[in-house]
Amino acid sequence: MSKLYVIGIGGTGARVIRSLTMLLATGIEIKNTSEVVPVIIDADANNGNLTQTVELVKDYISLQDYVNAAGMKNKFFGSKINNIIGSIVTSMTLNTQQKFEDFIGYSGLDDSNKKFASMLFSGEEMNMNMVDGFQGHPNIGSVTLNQFSSIINSLNYQAGDRFFIVSSIFGGTGASGFPLLLKNLKNPGNDIQNKIVEDAKIGAITVMPYFELSKNGQNAYVPQNSDTFMSRTKAALKYYDNNINPDVLYYIGDDVCSQYNNCGGGQGQSNKAHFVELVSALSILDFMDITDKDMQNSGGTIYKEYGMKQNDSNVTFDTLDDTTSDKIKGNLTGFLLLSKFLNEHLKKACADNDKWTINSQCDGNFLGGDFYKKLKSFASNYMKWLEEMKDNTRSFQPLNTQQKEDELFDLVVGVKSSKMKGYGFNRNYDLFDAVLDEQKADSFKNLTKEQRFVEMFYLTIEELCKGKLNFNI
Repeated sequence: MSKLYVIGIGGTGARVIRSLTMLLATGIEIKNTSEVVPVIIDADANNGNLTQTVELVKDYISLQDYVNAAGMKNKFFGSKINNIIGSIVTSMTLNTQQKFEDFIGYSGLDDSNKKFASMLFSGEEMNMNMVDGFQGHPNIGSVTLNQFSSIINSLNYQAGDRFFIVSSIFGGTGASGFPLLLKNLKNPGNDIQNKIVEDAKIGAITVMPYFELSKNGQNAYVPQNSDTFMSRTKAALKYYDNNINPDVLYYIGDDVCSQYNNCGGGQGQSNKAHFVELVSALSILDFMDITDKDMQNSGGTIYKEYGMKQNDSNVTFDTLDDTTSDKIKGNLTGFLLLSKFLNEHLKKACADNDKWTINSQCDGNFLGGDFYKKLKSFASNYMKWLEEMKDNTRSFQPLNTQQKEDELFDLVVGVKSSKMKGYGFNRNYDLFDAVLDEQKADSFKNLTKEQRFVEMFYLTIEELCKGKLNFNI
């Protein structure tokens, strides 16, 4: 089956790939592809959101290698993320370790070309050190990122592969990178490999303003504030209307905005996860649901937006459109139950020698192993991701990650859990252990310890979500 290349440009691209990785970890299926190949393009090699996403995807790939096997019902980490480009996530740190004037060879230009360059770029822009990326200057990015052709040539694509591009429209790297990347994909050259790309189906999401920048701690090269975000967006949209033509183009933005630190780049650019980025990740899943035939019959680019039932500043599952809610609520809830169990109860269950811990060989050696450490770390990062979206504006808070142990299954906002038949007075983690105990050891005898562990938990959580919350995962 074909591959899906998800190309995230700049900080927004990295954060959307982070959300996509979380969704896939919960078992949400991405259809019509055998594997997802993430690529992050950013001139800022030290971008905090970039390094965060790279590490997350590395952990996902390590965990998927442990837990996937034929015949398993488990869907956690079920979609394959591939590192076929040569590294787990490719950070295209282009040749930007210099001032912009050095990059364009300004000192070697004749007087007339120097005057022309000075009309296009200010003195501050000429002297800008690009080590932290383009810092809100798409005019600089559009010149520098013409190296995109080398990026395209490095991809190992085949007939039937698809591409999805994630970028913001109001910053520097994304605003300049998306049109150039699309141009290279649509007009790659004449050889057979490039012809495959030219015929490939391409989706993209353009992220419009959804946060503001503080007016304090300004970087010399960053725009004074976010007042220019909307004017830039309007100008770029006019250009997009005439020149940007992927097969499917999604638009998203929000006028309910958080305020972020005015940071030029580097490790300081580590924005909290945001609901807009989650929805942007869902657009990738939607793109893979659209058939080639539907795209061919559309007569041009298919345009899509995103909307909710209610314009609430605090979003829950009930706020979302039913299609979105049904797609994510069971999986997000189930993986949170797994995460909480790992962080709050697993060691106690192992110390008590519960029946299920013996059947799964969950002992001291298991708890000291690489798999458990990575799974628990990923689970902690998952809860952190949920907390960040909850604390952001607009707030996405359908789940309570801090739910007390004596009310464990009341963690879904607005949903009261039901009594589960057949388990007497067992409640909370006692009920969790009791359902784990009911899993048949013989069903897992051909699995590794790691596969057995995840399979038992997936089947248990599936039963608990259905019995306590009436959710399917």
